[in-house]
Amino acid sequence: MSMDPPPISAALGTVLHGMSAVHSALLIVLAPVYYAIHDVLYFVLHLVGLARAFPIQKPSGTFHPVVLVTGASSGIGKEIALNLAENVEVKAEARFRGVSVRLEPILLDVIDPTAIANAVRTLESHSGDHGLAALVNVAGGVICGPLASLPLAIFQHALDSEVNGAFALTRALWPLLRKGHGRVLNVSSAGSDALGPGFGSYHAAKAALTAMTLVWRAKGVVDGVAVSAVEPGAIRTPAYIKALESLSQNSPTNPSVASSLQASPLTTDPDSPCSATLHSRTQLLAKNIATGFYHLGIPPSHVARDVRHALTSRFPARRYRTGLDSAAVYMWSKLIPGWVADVVMAACVGFGARAPAGVVNGISEKVKGQ
Repeated sequence: MSMDPPPISAALGTVLHGMSAVHSALLIVLAPVYYAIHDVLYFVLHLVGLARAFPIQKPSGTFHPVVLVTGASSGIGKEIALNLAENVEVKAEARFRGVSVRLEPILLDVIDPTAIANAVRTLESHSGDHGLAALVNVAGGVICGPLASLPLAIFQHALDSEVNGAFALTRALWPLLRKGHGRVLNVSSAGSDALGPGFGSYHAAKAALTAMTLVWRAKGVVDGVAVSAVEPGAIRTPAYIKALESLSQNSPTNPSVASSLQASPLTTDPDSPCSATLHSRTQLLAKNIATGFYHLGIPPSHVARDVRHALTSRFPARRYRTGLDSAAVYMWSKLIPGWVADVVMAACVGFGARAPAGVVNGISEKVKGQ
């Protein structure tokens, strides 16, 4: 599949891009207001002993704090690395060079213990007595496909890349972070509070990453390390295009997926979500969701702005919900009764599974590789 953006009709594209522009403009105005209110509130709580203030490593003429950013070759990770490199020394798990004098690629595979040990030694030599100023965990993969037929190895890879890698790296770097009174930022997703047909492994991994973040934060309050989760809504990055690739790879035409479908006891029921026909229709709905979110997404610079606040404020938030859609998803998950959410999800899955393909595919004229 090509890595070009999935095409949609001109009229729909105009609407979605217009909504994206308005959303982005609102965030430019609202985000600083939110930061100011948050910092003032927590400063007052700090004065009465109800909130902790975390120290900040500030750059000087001869010293630049060291920050590690994983998954920085493209999309959100790259935007964060470039943004931070304006003020700090960034070690980035990336494949580009020469962009900034303070941005240096580092060889790192977050699920390889040997690579992690080598990265720790490199960061120890660069940070010296100052310790590590921050770790920003962005690395991960968008692995999609209906859970009922997703091969176990693929689901395990989703957890390894999103959760286990961030855990192993955080644990290995914790002594350096504690020495530097550093920060840990885990880039999760609004998907940790939401559900979408065909994205089960992604939602499971992001929910686990957010939960793990809060556990690390509890330890960080004791050790002087601020830990936060950044949970963006729709962001216009190659991640959605990779999601479309993943959906195609995990289709019933893939031999491993086909064997999973045949092996499932549920496939004897033609109305089961595991039957090949319903699997294909649900997958088609997921493709259209990914396509729509790509065109509706806001630039990754908004995520980088939240990360910068988390690294420079004495009172970093526990969870940053980047985008009004992320905030809306959170409110939905807390305020809407569970039975309503169940009905909506069942309707979505049923629609995607049983509606004519032409109806389900109405959001896009054609998704490449479909």
